[in-house]
Amino acid sequence: MSSAYLFRAKQQVYNITQLGKGTQRPTLRWVFQCFMAVHYVMLNGIQQVVNLTDERRRILQFFSSNCRQYYLLS
Repeated sequence: MSSAYLFRAKQQVYNITQLGKGTQRPTLRWVFQCFMAVHYVMLNGIQQVVNLTDERRRILQFFSSNCRQYYLLS
């Protein structure tokens, strides 16, 4: 992984708010709590993930491809 990629990732995480403030070190608990509202549903035979906001999608880009597949993103 290049240092430029890591720098960009760090800047993006900084923009995510925790208690109304930016942080470069969000807690794992905070990340888990963000995803508590995301649900997998099947409507009329179609698999869907609901409540996957842009902010949550941005967080998921830092996770493995297996994790992104779980949320039907790859």
